[in-house]
Amino acid sequence: MGRWLLVAAILALGGGRGQAMVVVEEGTPGGRLAVGSGAGGLAALAVADLQRVLEKMSGARLAQVQPSPQGRASEQGAVLAVGRPEDFPGAGVGSLGKDEIALRARGGTLYVLGGSEQAISDAVYTLLDRLGCRWYLPGEIGEVIPRQATVRVDELDLRYTPAFSWRHPWCAYGFRGEYGSAAAGQRWGDWYRRNRCGGDYVSMGHSLLSALPPERYLGPHPEYYSLVGGKRQPSQPCTSNPDLVPIYGEAICRYFEQNPGAPAYSLSPEDNDHFCECAVCQALDGGQRDPGHANKVVVTDRLVKFFNQVSELVRQRYPDKFVTFYAYFNHTLPPTTVKLGPGVGVGLAAQQFCSIHGVHDRGCKSRQRMRTILAGYAAQTPHLYIREYDPAPWTAGLPYPLYFVHAGELRLYREMGVRGFSIEAHKAWASTFPNLYYYARGMWDPSFDEQAALEELCRDLYGPAAAPMERYYRLLAEAFARSPVHPGWGLKEYHLVWSADQVAALGQAVAAAEQMARGADAQVQERVLYVRLEYNYLADYLAFVRHAETGDLDRGLPAAQRMLRTIETQYRLNEDLCLRPECVKRIERLILDLRHRAQATSQAPGGGPWCTARG
Repeated sequence: MGRWLLVAAILALGGGRGQAMVVVEEGTPGGRLAVGSGAGGLAALAVADLQRVLEKMSGARLAQVQPSPQGRASEQGAVLAVGRPEDFPGAGVGSLGKDEIALRARGGTLYVLGGSEQAISDAVYTLLDRLGCRWYLPGEIGEVIPRQATVRVDELDLRYTPAFSWRHPWCAYGFRGEYGSAAAGQRWGDWYRRNRCGGDYVSMGHSLLSALPPERYLGPHPEYYSLVGGKRQPSQPCTSNPDLVPIYGEAICRYFEQNPGAPAYSLSPEDNDHFCECAVCQALDGGQRDPGHANKVVVTDRLVKFFNQVSELVRQRYPDKFVTFYAYFNHTLPPTTVKLGPGVGVGLAAQQFCSIHGVHDRGCKSRQRMRTILAGYAAQTPHLYIREYDPAPWTAGLPYPLYFVHAGELRLYREMGVRGFSIEAHKAWASTFPNLYYYARGMWDPSFDEQAALEELCRDLYGPAAAPMERYYRLLAEAFARSPVHPGWGLKEYHLVWSADQVAALGQAVAAAEQMARGADAQVQERVLYVRLEYNYLADYLAFVRHAETGDLDRGLPAAQRMLRTIETQYRLNEDLCLRPECVKRIERLILDLRHRAQATSQAPGGGPWCTARG
């Protein structure tokens, strides 16, 4: 397992010249680990990981030098120096931006530096990444550390700022109760940090009423809230009411006073489309209708006019701050009668669009529409973000191979001026880990080679079974790329993506991987088993749909029951593999629908919960 041949155990990060510096030689440390006073918090976790990984790699543990009383760590005798540039004047790096990292070998010391705690952490994991260390999925099962007794580093001088300032995949269901343990949350956090996710957190939640709590204002001021069906209700605020601007302005300024490091405040509407129907609000709309949201009237213009007023008030005290909103529901389209002000940013949500293709795919009309909308916002604001879903909600943990999609679209997003991502993901690593791994690599550097990355992933994780596993992942991606349908959320058209030949070829690849993994180490066999379970789950789902369409209870029910057993097996082996409650809920609804159809065979075949169920 792992990257056994590591270019003669020499790491050439920056292509520099000179005699190689020894970090560890034949299991003996070449010096100490000096840690600057600026390497606290997140950076301290990375430093501890650096020691752990180097010891696991070489058998040697570098002794750590504590900062001096003056706050600087001594560089004398240090083979690695981790911190901020001001901690180590000998590095000769100068100042760094808060997102910027520097790796520099000089005078027998390798400096691993960043302009902030986050950047120091990123610098540590950039070094480990160049040393061949990988974290493909959470926990030990996803960790790849190459074994080598000697670690050398060439002379180098590397400075880098990540391509996107905010890199944020997060778990939609959290880690509480039946949805996941605290330990699972810790593993997610470790994976997140090690893959250099994070950066400038930009608040972008459904929170437009947070500054206008109904328990405080609804009684005395019902006019502050939406008029819907002739009645005021706290679904959304009445954004044309001028009294709201100072209320929101003061609340946001108070937030920035309490959170000085926050770059933005979310003014995104609540997660509904019950907007105000009063004459003043409606007069502010641009007259568009959104075909992506039931052809409803677009309310972006009224919202942006309100956001501009509020942000202008806030910028009088905090000129560098901005407010954000989701382009979502019937406020997805850009405004036509007004433009976003300098203090307003947007996160374009992919909720309306095809869930299996990217904006770089000219063959997908849905994603091309998203690309056009994004370009419209890019012309109005530099604060441009993407609110993505991976996988699409309500898809029951079935395979969603988007890794090559992400690699392609991230390069285009970079060109279009996107600054970051909020990615709603699931604790369903069996079916999504390549997607999230590619997201992490591409958000850090979208120029990475996605084809070589897949080859490397398969070598690292599957050892002697690498070739059939690479074939498996390419077949998965090809099915999505060639899909005759462009599904949204849920499973309405999911089964139409797959042909019988594709499914058979996938099964052959898995069987070959199992054969070649025999005799491999236990971790390789376990990983191949995870893939077998994922494949069985997909095959049984597709079999279930075929039988359900004809109301064949005798054949459909056993397929659904096998799916339930697969979920339980995944969860028993590793709770990170599937989002068990949601998967079980979806399958139970499939079973219920099949029973209804079997009892009403006279009804014409149509959609069922496997196609349409969302709640």
